[in-house]
Amino acid sequence: RWGPPETAEAGCDSLAVSKFLRWDGVMLVFSADGLTGYLIGPRPADPITPVAQDVQRATTVEGLRLGDSVEKARQAYGARFKLEETSLGPEFYIANEPDGFPVLLGFTTGLTDVDTVEHIGAGDICAAR
Repeated sequence: RWGPPETAEAGCDSLAVSKFLRWDGVMLVFSADGLTGYLIGPRPADPITPVAQDVQRATTVEGLRLGDSVEKARQAYGARFKLEETSLGPEFYIANEPDGFPVLLGFTTGLTDVDTVEHIGAGDICAAR
């Protein structure tokens, strides 16, 4: 449906070699154990491709989508929504109760309520910090 992905391999912080499959707006990360993480966003450049249509429909269980405001994310997740400036840029995560382990992560255009969600993902996306 999306066509062949771009592929790459790299070593991650966990010392595992990960394989990346990328389409415009979607990245899947695999290790020897299977799928370890994913990241959607930013919105694909061509809005009429199958991958773009799927990415535009993608939503979290609480209804958060790419392009939604930080304010909407705060309303959807309450105190579990954590947003801070990191070496990767404005990064958010949703803390699981009660252990605080991130169950969802992503990136925004900034730290204010009017900034927007650019990426949403989960798991180990092999991001170098």
